[in-house]
Amino acid sequence: AQKLLYEHAKKIKPHCCVSKVGVAEPCVQPYADVNMLCEDHTPWTDSWYERGEIATRLLRDMIYLTDPWQNSVTKASEYYTIMAAWCTNEVPDVNHMVHPYGVFFPMKDRDYNRRRAGVHTQANAPLNATDEICVRKPAHKHETPTVWRKRTVGRLKGWYAALALGRRTFVTYSETEARIATTETRTVRVPVPSGAKVKAVEMIPQKGRKAKWPVLPGAKIDGDHVTMKINDCGGKALYYRITYRLL
Repeated sequence: AQKLLYEHAKKIKPHCCVSKVGVAEPCVQPYADVNMLCEDHTPWTDSWYERGEIATRLLRDMIYLTDPWQNSVTKASEYYTIMAAWCTNEVPDVNHMVHPYGVFFPMKDRDYNRRRAGVHTQANAPLNATDEICVRKPAHKHETPTVWRKRTVGRLKGWYAALALGRRTFVTYSETEARIATTETRTVRVPVPSGAKVKAVEMIPQKGRKAKWPVLPGAKIDGDHVTMKINDCGGKALYYRITYRLL
C-alpha cells in the first residue's frame, strides 16, 4: 500500500514529500521521504534515543521527525536542542505548552525563546535526505546520547551538519558559520571544521543588535575548537555564532 501511495503521488507531483509513521523495515525505505517516529506519552525522553538508534542503524536517505505530542516544558528543553540535531522540528501547539500532561497553558517567554532558538539554529543546516545520521542511546539513564548528522556532499562533506554537545545544547554548521543553541547555562567546547579560520564569536540576541561575545576567563580559540560560556537561550540570546572561512 505504501509503495502504491508513494509512486502515485510522485507521478502527480515528483517533488512532493511523502511521509510514513514508524518506518523500521528497510524494504519500505524507498517509498517514504520522511519517517515520523511516534511519541509514547511518557514524562521522560529515553525512548526518543532508543527509537532513534534503531531507525538510524536500519535506514538511510531519510528525513526524521519525532512526534512532539504531548511535549511538556521539560521534554521541550531537549526537543528543540539535541533532537533538532537529527529531526526536523514540529510545532503542534503554537502558543501553548502541555505541562503536566493534559493541561495546556500559554507559553512563557522563556519557553518560546528556547523554541525559537532551536528553530533558528537548525535553519543554519537544513536536513537533507542524503545526510548521514548517528543516534546512540546512552549506557546510563542521565548520560548524554551520541547524536550527530554529517554532510555527504558539498564543501562540508564528511563534517558535521549538526552535533549534540549535551542533551540541552547543540551546534549546527554551514559553509560560513556555526550556530549554538542551549536551554541551560554552561561552558562548551565547540569543534570547527578542520583548517577553518575563525573570524568572530558573537551572541545573536532575541531582539536588538548582535554583540561580539567578550573573551571570558578561560575562554579561548584553540586550533579547531572554540571554548566559551553560553547562557540559556530562554533569556537574551537567540543563539551564539562562530563565523569562519573555510580554507
